[in-house]
Amino acid sequence: MKKIILITIVLILGFFAYRFYQVEPSPVINDLVDNALSEDASKVEKEIIKRRAQIAIDQLEEDREPDRIQATEQTFTISVVNSILYFSNNSSYKGICTDQSVQAITHDPSLYPDGTEINCNVSASGDAFAFQVIYKDNGWCVDSSEQKVTLNTSIGTKTSCK
Repeated sequence: MKKIILITIVLILGFFAYRFYQVEPSPVINDLVDNALSEDASKVEKEIIKRRAQIAIDQLEEDREPDRIQATEQTFTISVVNSILYFSNNSSYKGICTDQSVQAITHDPSLYPDGTEINCNVSASGDAFAFQVIYKDNGWCVDSSEQKVTLNTSIGTKTSCK
């Protein structure tokens, strides 16, 4: 029984050691630690702190992911409401995807997390449009039917979510 416990402990410690040494600190972490620690800190101490800092930051990023998904969907939902108002005021969807002053569709990539795919298309006649946001495995689409649907495959240049 003691051998099993000992082997389990060694495996767990080995996993943590492997994980620890697989982490490569980013240049930002390297600079921060180098500037924060005194010059008399050993190279090993700095390396340990850098790796621990990178592990902590990676974990924070992972923990923030559900919030990013929720924020992306909320930003998209604002666009659903605004698209209805836009058509009501203009009797057309022309310009809804391109006119930044209108702000009807929130298509500015800076408002979404990195890696978000944004599709906004209007028919030539202006009577149909589709707007889609895909973030990771989550996607939402609204079109001229004014109904928000979950769709995580790209609509490309279509003016419908179907």
